[in-house]
Amino acid sequence: ELYYKMLKETIRDLKSNNQLDEDWSPSIKLGYPISIPENYIKDLNEQNQKIVDENILDEDLKNLKGMTIQMLALLVKENIVTLNDFADLASDELTGAYDMIKGERVRIKGYLEDFALTRQEADNLIMTARNIAYKD
Repeated sequence: ELYYKMLKETIRDLKSNNQLDEDWSPSIKLGYPISIPENYIKDLNEQNQKIVDENILDEDLKNLKGMTIQMLALLVKENIVTLNDFADLASDELTGAYDMIKGERVRIKGYLEDFALTRQEADNLIMTARNIAYKD
């Protein structure tokens, strides 16, 4: 309905040679106020840093060679917040894998699949974590 109204107005304006307002922006009335919260963080890196700072207190995990803030933020979503949590993972859990479920081959997404880690890179991260976590 709104689209057709806007289309008719535009056609009418074009036919009458009225100039269109280039700075025009649609306004939608929802019946209640909408605003961006003051604590909203636009920068994704800042968001990830805040997630990590608030949820991962284990400095060994934060400082693990090869680990990035983006990776840590994703791990928080999976409740992996300590070096021991991470050391207990298998590389397939990071990179993703296929499994047979009810006779069907199904893709299981890895926690860090979006980073395109190779199996070797995943193994190296996990083994480094294990060497630190289980050094005794």
